[in-house]
Amino acid sequence: MLKPQTPIHLSVILSDGPTRSSPNNVLLSEKTADSFLKRHKRENTGRFEEFLPGNLERECIEEKCNLEEAREIFENDEKTMAFWSRYVDGNQCASSPCLNQGSCKDHLGYYICTCVSGFTGTNCEIGECIFL
Repeated sequence: MLKPQTPIHLSVILSDGPTRSSPNNVLLSEKTADSFLKRHKRENTGRFEEFLPGNLERECIEEKCNLEEAREIFENDEKTMAFWSRYVDGNQCASSPCLNQGSCKDHLGYYICTCVSGFTGTNCEIGECIFL
């Protein structure tokens, strides 16, 4: 669950430039500028984090997660491994390697094509010969 963000209010004062009497009045001090340009951190707080439920964005998107953290998020081995195989090495099925309407299943470091009837091969590239 995402925490609501604190709104930032920014005021802009338009001017023709500095006046002779106060040449630096357009610039703000660092402390004043920081008071309204602060960015709130969204990473893990570190306080009682082990008691919080797993959060995909917090654990694996904003930071690099490990397999144990991913498992805590999904609480299911099959869902964890489906996510992990894409998270660690990308989606080998993204390029659609299975030909002739074969279906692709992504794994860690490899993929498997399941071919429709009449086709074989690693990528379903071999069609059966039909003799009449």
